[in-house]
Amino acid sequence: MGSVRNAQSPFLTFRRGPERRHIVPRPRVSFSYDEPHYARLWTRWISLTAAAGCFIWCGAVWMERHLYQAQARETFAELGKPAEPEPRVEKALRSFAPPPPMAKLEIARLHVSGFVEDGLDSETLSRAIGHSPQSAKLGERGNVVLAAHRDTFFAGLKDVRTGDAIEVEAADGKVYRYKVTRILIIDPTEDWVLKSDPSRNMLTLITCYPFQFIGSAPNRLVVQAEPVGSSTVPSGSLLSRDRKHARSASEGI
Repeated sequence: MGSVRNAQSPFLTFRRGPERRHIVPRPRVSFSYDEPHYARLWTRWISLTAAAGCFIWCGAVWMERHLYQAQARETFAELGKPAEPEPRVEKALRSFAPPPPMAKLEIARLHVSGFVEDGLDSETLSRAIGHSPQSAKLGERGNVVLAAHRDTFFAGLKDVRTGDAIEVEAADGKVYRYKVTRILIIDPTEDWVLKSDPSRNMLTLITCYPFQFIGSAPNRLVVQAEPVGSSTVPSGSLLSRDRKHARSASEGI
């Protein structure tokens, strides 16, 4: 018995018999694809896209932080220079788009260094060491609280130990020296470390802990330090000139 394939319908076959010709349906071909294979391809593309986005975002944050620190270094150098006929300090402050740095912190043994900006918001902490506005300011009695991320400016605090020397140079040129006296690991809800006692001068550094933790760290590393001395305010500094202008203004009223 012979069979002839229908050219118009590839799914039908004409079979010829001795007495009549009848149509026998051909078995239908089923098309399928490898679902796990396509799922792996989509997973790879999504992972690559997410990785590229994270890389670009991290690069932008890194660039912003380093540009701010470089510009803050130039502004800070201008702030420490004596007054000239041309108001160099005011010019430097005007040319600095973000808020000018209020101080520079350095821990030589740990290679920790960075400029300090007032505020603890995410934008400030992305480019500088933050100063808690509720805490004491440099030169005031009380607790000066500084905070930074554990993977940027305070990364070196993982090796901190009691007795380490800390130097903080204010915008007026005065240098405050501290010595680490206590290291604590606390819960983020414990806010007693932020409180200030006017009868006691101290410096508090705060960062997330553990350092190698991925995601939002569950604890906080607190480094407390006590002052060991400070330099005098140099003549012609920003602070002394501001006081002179304030006295002149008050006398003219």
